[in-house]
Amino acid sequence: DPEGTGIVMTGMRQKLAEFYEKLPGRG
Repeated sequence: DPEGTGIVMTGMRQKLAEFYEKLPGRG
């Protein structure tokens, strides 16, 4: 299901964005 995969990828990108925001030296 391509649509389902897209939703999963979006969720992963959101988690990665949150992770990178918490890294020191960024933002």
